Amino acid sequence: MTPQEQVVQVAESELGYHEKATFDNLDDPKANSGSNNYVKYSRDLEDTGLLNGRKRGIAWCSIFVIWTFYRTFGKAQAKKLLYLPNRSGAAGCNTAFGYYKFHGADLPPTDIPSIGDVVFFSSNGAEATHTGIVSRVTDDRFYTIEGNSDDEVKVHYYKFGNQKIFGFGRPDWAVLGTPEGEPEMDQTYITVAEKGNTVNMRKKPFSTAPIIARIPLGTPVTVIGRNEDAVESWATVMYKSSVGYIKDEFLIPLYTTENDEEVTPEDEIVTLPPLDIPQSTYELLRAWIDNATVG
Repeated sequence: MTPQEQVVQVAESELGYHEKATFDNLDDPKANSGSNNYVKYSRDLEDTGLLNGRKRGIAWCSIFVIWTFYRTFGKAQAKKLLYLPNRSGAAGCNTAFGYYKFHGADLPPTDIPSIGDVVFFSSNGAEATHTGIVSRVTDDRFYTIEGNSDDEVKVHYYKFGNQKIFGFGRPDWAVLGTPEGEPEMDQTYITVAEKGNTVNMRKKPFSTAPIIARIPLGTPVTVIGRNEDAVESWATVMYKSSVGYIKDEFLIPLYTTENDEEVTPEDEIVTLPPLDIPQSTYELLRAWIDNATVG
């Protein structure tokens, strides 16, 4: 299970939790239900130093997001993942979004999010006023788990580009390292074409999205993320300073040595894995690798 899936799993386990009328029965999902913003999430964060003081009886959507990361990864990792300073003001949505923006980890409202991203909404168009966790992405919409939604934790969905979206924050997943058996991001891959000599890089992770680049067969590209929760598995790719999406089936890793140097025929014999592509394409790719040079 990826870290993103772990966060979503913890958030999902809280679905149906209702805020309380008083500071009693906080751990019971339904008992003492009310509309006074008393929740266990604020209580659990009181002594962590993640927030600048007690947050009892205040709007708690951002507190729920912080609590979910805290519950999933612990205090130290949650702080790094969410870019929180000591005793942060992230109980406020706009401040929480500002931390992402300060670190260059914010995404515009028109972007396609990935699971585990934090989405921010605005009721006035000027600042973030509500937030939640992206739990699922399909070909035209994304799903969220949100605290303080009609006084409880609920699932919602939104079409891409919904006018309520203020932006997204991408947690710093790199602080967790790479779990054993999981591929590292920012790896170089080679494009392989099923038909013709180019691969389409698209604006969004689905086959009908606009094409923003046609990449020649055998071109190295950098994979910086994946959108595996969509209907089809897509890689987020950087190519010539542009970022777009390519189907996973059109990418294979560029092999490296233990010293992270690109493999050439003089360094090491490369054995390509079986590929479900035409033989002519396979032979072209084989020839490209055989003639590759470093530098």
